[in-house]
Amino acid sequence: MLTILLFEDTEKPKEYLDNYFGALANWNKEGLKETQIILITQKQKTINAEAVVAKWGIPATIVKSDNPFIDGHPVWDVMKDIRKAWPKVEGDWITVNHAEFIWCRDRLKRTIEWLKQRRLYLALGNLRRPATDRVPRPSWRPGNCDKRISDRVTQYMAAGNWREAMIQAESVPTLVWPLWRMQEYGFGPCRWSEDVFFADRRWMDALRMIEHGGELPFQDIFDLMGAVAKQMIARNIALYIERAELDVNRIIHVWHPKYYKSWTPKIRDWFIRDKGRWKNTEFMKPELWERLFKLNGEKDTSDQYAKYDLRRGKQGTLTRYENGLRNYLLDGGHVAVLNFYDKYGLGARIREYVEEDPKEIRA
Repeated sequence: MLTILLFEDTEKPKEYLDNYFGALANWNKEGLKETQIILITQKQKTINAEAVVAKWGIPATIVKSDNPFIDGHPVWDVMKDIRKAWPKVEGDWITVNHAEFIWCRDRLKRTIEWLKQRRLYLALGNLRRPATDRVPRPSWRPGNCDKRISDRVTQYMAAGNWREAMIQAESVPTLVWPLWRMQEYGFGPCRWSEDVFFADRRWMDALRMIEHGGELPFQDIFDLMGAVAKQMIARNIALYIERAELDVNRIIHVWHPKYYKSWTPKIRDWFIRDKGRWKNTEFMKPELWERLFKLNGEKDTSDQYAKYDLRRGKQGTLTRYENGLRNYLLDGGHVAVLNFYDKYGLGARIREYVEEDPKEIRA
């Protein structure tokens, strides 16, 4: 069974969640038979989540986030939400989805079959952005979703024409995810790249993956998975990470506005007032907050490095998570991972990873 941890955040239009469930109900009925959905809503009320689940008749467990709301916006913490939802997880594999994802036809069933056949501990899917290389953009920003192309899919969903929406989802031009486009590795064995992922729950438990770093506000889980892959390579306990081909997994990431509305002066003050809780973190740096404010509402998005400094600075959320994971592995946690490999007959794949390099192909 695959467990989908599906996040409903506060900034995406409410119809995005409807589109997500509609694509599952109309295009992926067979796959739903082996899927558990835990819908984690970061909104103050669960009204929209409950209405969408009832409309499509897909069983889903709704978990309401405990994150505080300051100045009308959440201090969201994805890992904190996952920790809350974890006791409800029933699947053999875990994936984390956002409401702006759309599973294309039959990909849910094919992905689950692929995971079972390949016995994968960590695998990458194929998250595709509706776009072409011809879209003009500032030099500092990599190619992202094109609203005009994305609307080819969502306009038919809005009209209830799911047949045409399915055709468009399969045929619109797409690009791979920007952070790995220039270093894309071939299908089959590859290194970690940011994308939708599928992880064996037993492997995650061996790593104590959801326990490290403490509180991690505004931290994306896909960055954390990158840190996991990095530390596993450093400890010589990394296996091949396989990527599903498009006929197995194709998930459309539709266009959405990006406002960073949680970065406000009142939320800054909320952090700075609680010095004991946030001591020695990047949240205590007023100069960094001034840079983050510029991203709020896309008034000036030129300083994208502000977000990365918040996460990757000396006391950033990603840095603290990776330090906690590294200490756990050094203190004997790597043995738990090796025992997992041995128990399920995966140990021989470590040697393959060390001795061979993945084949690089065109971007």
